[in-house]
Amino acid sequence: MKTFDRRNTALALALFALVGGMVTLAPATAEATHPQKKGAVESRGTREFLKRLDRAGHDHRVLDQRFFGDLERAGRRSREWRIFGQLLLSGRFDWYGAETSRYWVRANYPNHYAAHMAALAPRVFVRVRGAPKLGEAVRYELMQSYGRRGVIFVNRPGRADLVVEVDGLISGPLFSAAGSRSKTVKFPKRYRRAAGATQLLYARYDRVRERVRIEYDLQLSVRSGGRVFDRVRARGYVSEVIISAHNYRVVTPAGLVAREVFPSRKIERLYRNAQAQGRLQGAASLQDRLVHALAHEVRDLRFPSRFQLRRAQRLGARYAIVPGAARGKGRRARH
Repeated sequence: MKTFDRRNTALALALFALVGGMVTLAPATAEATHPQKKGAVESRGTREFLKRLDRAGHDHRVLDQRFFGDLERAGRRSREWRIFGQLLLSGRFDWYGAETSRYWVRANYPNHYAAHMAALAPRVFVRVRGAPKLGEAVRYELMQSYGRRGVIFVNRPGRADLVVEVDGLISGPLFSAAGSRSKTVKFPKRYRRAAGATQLLYARYDRVRERVRIEYDLQLSVRSGGRVFDRVRARGYVSEVIISAHNYRVVTPAGLVAREVFPSRKIERLYRNAQAQGRLQGAASLQDRLVHALAHEVRDLRFPSRFQLRRAQRLGARYAIVPGAARGKGRRARH
């Protein structure tokens, strides 16, 4: 009898616990069915924001000034800002496709912006047809001085995603007179006090100003395999003025004589400029200006990112992108 009472007591306790659990389970289940009941207004705005983010995942134009204006008004501690930041850092958006979103990400997530742009930066190799040394100089100039954000210039075609072909005409040095006048310069005392025929009084010469220029008419194209992404015609010239001393004569007690004795190093340099070797050196100094001009033309081209390159490869060769085709007339530059 005693054992029977213990069993009845245990059964009664189990039934009581079961009934109590069912009673407390009902309100918890109802609350889980409607989790957003307390914040209905906020959840509706969140749902609208999530719909905009879903559209932005397919079309980057949704990330416009209005979108970021609403995000700024919500504040950094808002749920919208936190959700967008998480999706942005996970790489779910093509935010670099629009200038507005690029500016916002650069201002609010600078580290992510720098890392992402470095990953998207295409490797570019520059080739000048018919002038390999000039192409090498242009590549060196771009790698040293013109490494712009979003583009990496390389020195080997095997490392490049894009190749810039520079083809066209580059003239030789063209000389044209820009003016002249006669000059007379007195020698120092040590020359004028010399005895006999070694006595030198004055130096007379014509100071001639010449303009040296190199003209170019080039076609620049950005290629990746058989696809052309940009094409520009560049016309212009580089020039500088060279001053030289012509008809150099020395005045002695016996009259005018042609002697290579100079009252100063400056006049000696002007005399050397008038010789054949000096004229060639003056024309060679224009090479640096020509390299700088070509590097400037290459820098202004439109380079697709690695993402756009992969997209063009998926679309196929018949869908080649030519964003610069409308610039057919080219531009004329003066350096």
